[in-house]
Amino acid sequence: MAREGPGAPVYVLGGEETFLVDEALERIETRMFPGGRDDFNFAAFQGAEVKGADVVAAADLLPMFAPRRLVLLRNADKMPAAEWKPVAEYAQRPNPATVLVMELTKPDERIKAVKELLASPSVEVILFPHLSDAELLPWIVRRAQQRGLVLGQDVPEYLLDAVGSSLQQLALAIEKIDLFVGSGEAPRQVTEPIARTVVADGRSRNIFELVEHIASRRVDTALDCFERLLLDGESPVAVTGMIASQFRQLLMIRNGLNEGISGRELAAWASVPPFRVDALSRLVRQFQEDDLIAILERIMRTDHALKSSRLRDSTLVEALILRICGGARE
Repeated sequence: MAREGPGAPVYVLGGEETFLVDEALERIETRMFPGGRDDFNFAAFQGAEVKGADVVAAADLLPMFAPRRLVLLRNADKMPAAEWKPVAEYAQRPNPATVLVMELTKPDERIKAVKELLASPSVEVILFPHLSDAELLPWIVRRAQQRGLVLGQDVPEYLLDAVGSSLQQLALAIEKIDLFVGSGEAPRQVTEPIARTVVADGRSRNIFELVEHIASRRVDTALDCFERLLLDGESPVAVTGMIASQFRQLLMIRNGLNEGISGRELAAWASVPPFRVDALSRLVRQFQEDDLIAILERIMRTDHALKSSRLRDSTLVEALILRICGGARE
């Protein structure tokens, strides 16, 4: 992954983390127009609607009453393959008074012109792949530090558990905490009780509620809870992954309790946030170790079916819930 240069004439911004891509676009625009966007020296296009020659024509224009102009091409990966050739040729001789920025998900290097474009020395390529959980926690800490906040030990894990992995939602949660804490002498400390007060533990609570209904063999309420998760925008594949994560945690908690481990040591043993230990410990009493292993095997088979079966994804997950509620061991 390349880093933003001090003033590259052409940028290609991409990756699955669209929140970071949008922030990079904002930084470039702010650097170009510190006093706000200059409409005389700004042009924007959509990849599905533009010809490459039009992008080049806009980039070749001289700025009006300003040192530089900015040309932005959003969703560039939707531009037809034939339209990339003039853009790639432009990158070999870019207008020094223009910054051309192309935003896309992933550069298609099967297109010859795209490959040539990326190889041009005038092009700065910046890719933002999805962050893993291990990368998300330090990102949360850094984001808070940028606002002069110091998060308590368990706060980053709580926010990730409560909000999920969406950077946009995590940034919004940190912004809410910042407003709640208010101005004061830096650094401003954020404890877990403050985080809980400001940020509702909705996502995690909903999936834990689903697993609790499954564990208690409450079929109707479990299916209703699953339906609510779908209505909230969760996909069946994501719900299956979250169910698997919860049952893996239950298995680790069961193993830890069998070893006589408790408290914070149990949280470290099972790799779960400390504030989840008590609830998981209560729930795990309904299972033997063999039961949990059998359930995880069933979840693995469902995950495989989700990737290969022609049945609706929601039907497969409903069948999984019914089978677990009917008994862990078949």
